[in-house]
Amino acid sequence: MDTYLDQFVDSIKFLEKVDSSFDTKQLDFVAIHNMYKDLDSESTANYYQSMHSFLRKAASEYAVYFSRTNQLAHQCHSVCENFKNALSQLPEAEGIDFKVTVGNVFYKGKNIYRLNRKSLKEIVEAGPQLDKVLDVHVWLTLDDMTVYDLTILSTLEAKGLEPKGTFPYPSVLVWRHDIKSDFNYKPLLVDDYFFHRVDRMNYP
Repeated sequence: MDTYLDQFVDSIKFLEKVDSSFDTKQLDFVAIHNMYKDLDSESTANYYQSMHSFLRKAASEYAVYFSRTNQLAHQCHSVCENFKNALSQLPEAEGIDFKVTVGNVFYKGKNIYRLNRKSLKEIVEAGPQLDKVLDVHVWLTLDDMTVYDLTILSTLEAKGLEPKGTFPYPSVLVWRHDIKSDFNYKPLLVDDYFFHRVDRMNYP
């Protein structure tokens, strides 16, 4: 079975299918895989420990900020884009490498979105449809393969998959492939420009 890292690297390759200007021939995917594998190892745990403490706090604070004027549920691509932009303005966040990741989320074994690459490509090709809720999920992947998801818990309640109030609001889910969880993440596309392919910027 492919690991999250395997799927993540494969999702970088898939960008060529949605953006003809992205040329995979210029990239050494074995080297990319090995680089991320080295970062996702015990030898880097101490380095990332303080970074994760900072990011958990920053993500939680941003979720609170965003939720004052917007619903978090069904706003994954917007929240990721805005949080990533806000983070880039902080001096202490210099060097933090989040990648916008699109794909499927499994909760207690159930695939919440049932997205595939064909339907994802069709969504991108349709361009911005501002009157529609996109049936996709977007999260942020740090370069050590840790997932930061600022909207999935709110979205589960909005979809009726959990009763309202099940999770504190707002809540940020931090997920890793090597930690037991009710969640599982399966990336299909890594694309930092995804928001701009399907939406228009609206800062809260």
